[in-house]
Amino acid sequence: MNYHDPTLTRNWDNLKKHHKKIKDSKLKDFFKDQNRFNDLSWSANGLTVDLSKNFINLDTLGILYDFAKEIDLESFRSNFFSGEKINNTEDRPALFHALRDRSSRAYFVDEEDISLKIKKALDKIIHFSNNLHSNTFLGLTGKPIKQIVNIGIGGSKLGPQAMLTALEDFKNDNVKVDFISEINTQTINNLLNNCDPEATIFFICSKSFTTKETIYISRIVKSWIKSNLGKNSLRKHLFAVTSNSSEAIKFGVDEENIFPIWDWVNGRFSLWSSIGISIALGCSSKVFEEILYGAFLMDRHFENKPLQENLPVVMGLADFWNVSFLNYDSFVILPYEYKLRNIPDHLQQLVMESNGKGVLKTGESVKTGTSPLVFGCSGIESQHSFMQLLHQSPKSVHSEIILSMDPTDMAQDHIVASALAQSSILMSGSGAYIVPSAEKDKSSLSHQYCRGNRSNSIILLDKLSPTIVGSLFALFELRTCVQGFLWGINSFDQWGVELGKNLMANLLDNSESTYHNNCIDSSTISIWKKYLKNKANNNEN
Repeated sequence: MNYHDPTLTRNWDNLKKHHKKIKDSKLKDFFKDQNRFNDLSWSANGLTVDLSKNFINLDTLGILYDFAKEIDLESFRSNFFSGEKINNTEDRPALFHALRDRSSRAYFVDEEDISLKIKKALDKIIHFSNNLHSNTFLGLTGKPIKQIVNIGIGGSKLGPQAMLTALEDFKNDNVKVDFISEINTQTINNLLNNCDPEATIFFICSKSFTTKETIYISRIVKSWIKSNLGKNSLRKHLFAVTSNSSEAIKFGVDEENIFPIWDWVNGRFSLWSSIGISIALGCSSKVFEEILYGAFLMDRHFENKPLQENLPVVMGLADFWNVSFLNYDSFVILPYEYKLRNIPDHLQQLVMESNGKGVLKTGESVKTGTSPLVFGCSGIESQHSFMQLLHQSPKSVHSEIILSMDPTDMAQDHIVASALAQSSILMSGSGAYIVPSAEKDKSSLSHQYCRGNRSNSIILLDKLSPTIVGSLFALFELRTCVQGFLWGINSFDQWGVELGKNLMANLLDNSESTYHNNCIDSSTISIWKKYLKNKANNNEN
């Protein structure tokens, strides 16, 4: 397996030299080249990516392509699709793309053909979704199911929720889907108070079936179902998506109600698996299959297109350049389409959990930046909140605008004009737009000045169809994988997350204030003891 330190490559030095040549350039001066947009935009599967407002020119791209070849990105791509164990710390492949493969290709894990398992799991999703929508599947008392509650956190919520929101136009009007992840009693009770127990089913989504937050909520839900419908009601109202079926059965989930997921599927890449059943139930099995097909088209594009024509590769290289050489340590995601409003939350986990790493695959510390800080919200909303900072503060933030080209919404003219105005001013600044009057000279208007020269990218969608949205989500995933490879890190583990889980368990399992790990700091122990004392006093009262 090819492990590398990017800073020790020949082309790292070439990129450093190139950076010195263009670092003082003005983005607006690049547009003296009338072909810039054509040269720095790429299209595939109903998506167009415009990088023309980045600090990149054709020379930059040439060196980045040479760098990708030097570290053998093509071999990584081949290993990724062939099921090599590219997750080196957990000795696993990363085969989430196999979940959406619409061809007859076979995939193997430890010499076992997993293709039939994937097909069987998808068939189960389709069959259950069709039965629910046709009222063939009914609740315990014979009522049709009108509400689905997804209990899960992280990838068990963020990806499916963002996808379902993006496809609001394709929702089934007879079924409502709710997501719950917060272990807040009031939030849980508010949700349950708005559920009809006879017409609601619950999906516990946890690969390990040990996630503390998810199991906590699930215990409350299980008691609520039984208290409303009787002890035999779980078989009709409680389901699970997990790889730990024995633990789910022990919890009370009927074996037939378990939908599988496997350890080679990371949570943040899991919406294509049974974790995405909320999408099929909230829309239809047909829509879910169209999403898978769109993602499959992006996978084939990534696998087969040359580096220079490859959207995930080009975007990953641009990200690498922006972070490692231009010091953009923050990326803001601005979807100028309200239906895409949950994408920033999904990308926060996808990018930062994947590439927020400080150690190379070689075991050595990284010598360059890795994942940027990712944040964002609806583009229109951002213009009235943090967009001020993007325009006038000294901070370096790379902006990424997501925009639908579908003109069917009556407000679309306003939306597109707003997005393009922000993109243009981020790049060019306000100099051309501030015109001094007879009473005021330009210096007295300095408080209005936006200096511009701010890098931003635009992703255009021909329309918000399931296929194109599937391609969009897959593009983000594949781009994230490319980023990680370029930096020489493992995008498929999350040991920082696991450590926090372990310490939380240590505290919860030691209510008598004795601790397995004597390395826990005195502040943490003191606050925990203070809480336990307050709890004891409250119980006495």
